[in-house]
Amino acid sequence: MAVTFRQRFGGWKLLSNAVKENLDEMPDLAAAQAELESHIAEAEALANRQAALKAELQMTVRLRREAETKGQDLRRRLAAKVQSHLGFKSERLHEFGILPQRRRRPEPKEPAPSPTPAPAAPSNPTKP
Repeated sequence: MAVTFRQRFGGWKLLSNAVKENLDEMPDLAAAQAELESHIAEAEALANRQAALKAELQMTVRLRREAETKGQDLRRRLAAKVQSHLGFKSERLHEFGILPQRRRRPEPKEPAPSPTPAPAAPSNPTKP
């Protein structure tokens, strides 16, 4: 199982705090403990920044989706007004990126299917 950042971070804090409480017994560890404590503060600041950026990203994505929806709505409205002004079948609609309405072609009538002949009986029937 993979160790998460939070699990590692918790282990760092536990070790740093335990060494800090026992520095009078192990004074030679003071520099390493101070370096770890400084690194913990830096890592915590980065984790907080990451959380803030993630929240900002989610907000930005939501706002972009809303802008996309509104843009599509405004485009449809304006396209409908252009069609109303020029006519739904006008070739000038191509200038605006709108396809003119076309007449539907009637579907070709299919000939009635001819009845298929029944399968022919075998010429030499074998008796059972």
